[in-house]
Amino acid sequence: SITKTIHYGGLLLPYNENFELTLGNTGWNTVNPDSSISWDGCYFANGYTNGQKSIYLNCNAYDSIGQRDGLVSPLFNFDNYTNVTLSFKHAYAKKIGHADSLLIYVSTDNGNNWNRIYEISEDGSGNFSTHEDMNERFIPQTQEDWSDETIISLDEWSGNSNVRVKFEVYNDNGNCMYIDDVVISGNSVQNGSNAVNIPTIQVGQNYPNPFCVSSGRNIATSIDYVIKKSQNIKIDIYNIKGQKII
Repeated sequence: SITKTIHYGGLLLPYNENFELTLGNTGWNTVNPDSSISWDGCYFANGYTNGQKSIYLNCNAYDSIGQRDGLVSPLFNFDNYTNVTLSFKHAYAKKIGHADSLLIYVSTDNGNNWNRIYEISEDGSGNFSTHEDMNERFIPQTQEDWSDETIISLDEWSGNSNVRVKFEVYNDNGNCMYIDDVVISGNSVQNGSNAVNIPTIQVGQNYPNPFCVSSGRNIATSIDYVIKKSQNIKIDIYNIKGQKII
């Protein structure tokens, strides 16, 4: 079977995500090349300033190093915005002798190509860790275990209507890394009608693509589209043989 995740529009700004819903209902998709440990919702940590949940990756559970796990955003429409920024909070404690890395990318072609815009790992100076080093599994308990906002400029992509953001962790068999309160905002540029200019209809490439359907598995692909007003939408999906499957 196939699960269809349809998002209304290339999301306009401001955008706020605190991961209170299950991951499958947020519009974010995981990239898990080794089909093993990956991003998941966190319901057991504390110290939040907004809500009771977050998203996390348990690098502490890996037996080896070098795996990369991505978390890909919904499609955003930065058309008619300036001074666009991404902000987020994180929580992390380095495992003694092991430092995982956080990387952030931007894509304007639905993930076919990614531009790395940010990378960081704990270097021993406290530049990334929010808690002292520990060999045990790290779980945030207080607000002090969370960082202040990290703010990154996305203004290079202002005016682009097809933007995705990807968080990626490079595993060094370290510890759990938590992300919360993701915000993308910008200054709206008003046009003559005092509204953001949206094309009559715009359909993005599905993600992931390709995707497969296997017996007993529930595979999801997301299709983003932009329309000017709320209305009923019908989407037909065909396989490479031209056969309608949905």
